[in-house]
Amino acid sequence: MNNDTILDIAASNYGDAKSDIGILYGLGNGTFLAPKLYSTGSNVIVTSIAIADFDNDGRNDVVATNANKNTICILLRDKTEPFGEQVTFSSGNNSNPYAVVVSDFNNDNKLDIAVANSQANNIGIFLGYGNGSFANQYKYDTGARSIPIAIATGDFNNDKQVDTVVANSNKNTICIFLGYGNGNFTLLKCYSTGLGSEPSFIFVGDLNKNNQTDLVVTNKGINNLLVLYGVGNGTFATPILYSLGYDSSHVSAAIGDFNDDSWLDIVVTNDDWNYIEVLLQTC
Repeated sequence: MNNDTILDIAASNYGDAKSDIGILYGLGNGTFLAPKLYSTGSNVIVTSIAIADFDNDGRNDVVATNANKNTICILLRDKTEPFGEQVTFSSGNNSNPYAVVVSDFNNDNKLDIAVANSQANNIGIFLGYGNGSFANQYKYDTGARSIPIAIATGDFNNDKQVDTVVANSNKNTICIFLGYGNGNFTLLKCYSTGLGSEPSFIFVGDLNKNNQTDLVVTNKGINNLLVLYGVGNGTFATPILYSLGYDSSHVSAAIGDFNDDSWLDIVVTNDDWNYIEVLLQTC
């Protein structure tokens, strides 16, 4: 975050009365300085953040979802101060933007933003101008009372365009939106995650090394994890289910090679029982 080539940590302080994000600047030896707090507004509930250079100045900036204010907040890294004044963009009345992801959706080499608007039942696309500002959002419906709360991007049909997948907590589905490369999307297909599953988080990666994009979905309601292997045309094979801890209520996950065997593994946060769970891939 401060261009010293040492990795830092950014965290959204969900429910914090100060309404801020915290940056823990790394020292390069595995330890970090005490968090520096940066305001995202007054009485704001920040549910998700992403890091990217939105104004092309070589410095990483922050976008945050201000869920209860129905806005996204941009904090640009300043030359003299850590971050300048926040700038907000509306995600719509009663939208409750819950999750955010960054990519270039229209191939103009300027970063764009996509949000999952949980109460408006849509995803919003904010096309960037490359100077830290964004156009008004385009909206794509995810279905009545779907409550989308997680979003991710990838190339699901091998056309070299950015596609989007969203997890609909209340409908127990994930939906694939194919991108045209001009900022527009079309709904291709939705997949069931199971009755009462409440999908809570979704991420992408090539888990089986076949150069196709796969999906991993955490199901908070039934305490399991789904892996959907990509076919390469935007569709996915039948989900494979992995059970997690009883009543674990997992809300987030990530992938990485944790045992240095060249295969991607999965780590899941189990909210109710206050532990993380690691699933090692064996082949």
